[in-house]
Amino acid sequence: MGDSSLQKTWYDSHLGNHLSQRTGLWVYKSDELYISLKSGHDSIVHKHVDDSSITLRYRGTDFVVDSGFCSYDYRDPRVPMLKTQRAHSGLFFRELDMELPAKMYRNRRMAAAIFGHGDEGAIAHYTVDGLHTVTRSISISRDHCIEMTDVFRSQKN
Repeated sequence: MGDSSLQKTWYDSHLGNHLSQRTGLWVYKSDELYISLKSGHDSIVHKHVDDSSITLRYRGTDFVVDSGFCSYDYRDPRVPMLKTQRAHSGLFFRELDMELPAKMYRNRRMAAAIFGHGDEGAIAHYTVDGLHTVTRSISISRDHCIEMTDVFRSQKN
């Protein structure tokens, strides 16, 4: 996810459907398909404005990736932008494009969660300022067909 690259490790990779509500991460992995959905967090340390972001890899080819950090050098002007919603693959509101995570999460402007959705799917949900709501649902069939449904709701005119 994010700044994590595909690499061989000594760890066994577990296939199937995995959900951590505590960290806000859902992963589905088979021999051919890897898909992840992010919504929520355990800590705001290293948190990006990335709720509802996905990654998708099929047969070893990345189709959707998330930007990650690339660098921790804050003198690099790209670094702050890479933490904003514009650098991620989620569903977002244009007015919040350049908001940094500290402003969004520390000030409790954004609340997010992730939920299981049957045997092979998940639902990401987040709200901004109690006015805007985003829900992204992902389901995967046995033959690796992916269905993604996005819903935006706003009380703002």
